[in-house]
Amino acid sequence: MEMVHGGDIYTYEGVIDFSVNVNPFGPSKAVVEAAKSAIDEMEHYPDIQCRRLRKALAEETGLREDSFIFGNGAAELIFSLVQAEHPKKAVIAVPAFVEYERALESVGCQIQYYQRKEENGFALEDDFLDLLK
Repeated sequence: MEMVHGGDIYTYEGVIDFSVNVNPFGPSKAVVEAAKSAIDEMEHYPDIQCRRLRKALAEETGLREDSFIFGNGAAELIFSLVQAEHPKKAVIAVPAFVEYERALESVGCQIQYYQRKEENGFALEDDFLDLLK
């Protein structure tokens, strides 16, 4: 199976898709209503500093506004972190989001894979810790 980004459940029927972060219950009513109410403003470019979201999250969580990092999806954030840190070695517990591997490869990181087992619910087992030593 070719590893590609993004939930291609149509090519690979019957697979468990770990490549995207999708809510299996669909969007909440609040999200649908927020999207509908934002349609009249869709010609405006979004606030790249996410001021309203940052403030709301800070108020909700009690964290400082500068505690939050936003991006255009998980892949962007993963690549940004890897580009900032340039790790030399990493362990990826697979199956996993393919962008972990792609981001780490982009900085020449040595990758070790830890195969999780379906019969164990894809949970990490005690031997995973041995790889981190």
